[in-house]
Amino acid sequence: MNAVIQSQLDRVETALNTLIDSISSYNPSPAAAFSLVAADDKLAEGLEQRKIPHSLKNASPTFLLTSPTQSQLTSATTRASSTSARKAWPSIHA
Repeated sequence: MNAVIQSQLDRVETALNTLIDSISSYNPSPAAAFSLVAADDKLAEGLEQRKIPHSLKNASPTFLLTSPTQSQLTSATTRASSTSARKAWPSIHA
C-alpha cells in the first residue's frame, strides 16, 4: 500500500479514536470532530489522486480534454439551429 495513503489512514484512525474517547468520557470534543473531518478529507483527496493514471498526472489540461465525436457536433449544431434554441439564447449583439 502507498505510504501516503497509509499515513492518511493512520491519521483518520487516530482522529476517530480521539473523538470516541472524548464522547465516551461524556466530554465531546468539537475539535476532535473537526480533526476527523479534516483527516477524512485528506484521505479522500489521496485516494482520488491514486485513481488518476501516472501518465496523466503531469499532463497539461488541454491534453486531458477529449474531442467531441462527429455525432455530438452534428447534434449540437442541429439543436442550436432550431428556432426554439435561438429564442432561448439571448442575442450577443442586442
